[in-house]
Amino acid sequence: MKESDSYVPPFQIDKPLEGGCIGEVVDSRNSDFHEGDIVIGHLGWREFWKSTGEGVTKVDPNLVPVQTYLGTLG
Repeated sequence: MKESDSYVPPFQIDKPLEGGCIGEVVDSRNSDFHEGDIVIGHLGWREFWKSTGEGVTKVDPNLVPVQTYLGTLG
């Protein structure tokens, strides 16, 4: 990456890449999110991610293919 201003910080060695992601809730203690809910957010590219619910949005996977939320609907 070049040295210039960007909307995202530079990638860090040995750290997960950051970016828009789609995830499935596997466990929740937040009444707004339930197991099986599909969410999008700037979660970072990981296998698992822990959240308070801040910064994620629940989406309906029955309306469009979920990857659409990362593009035209994101």
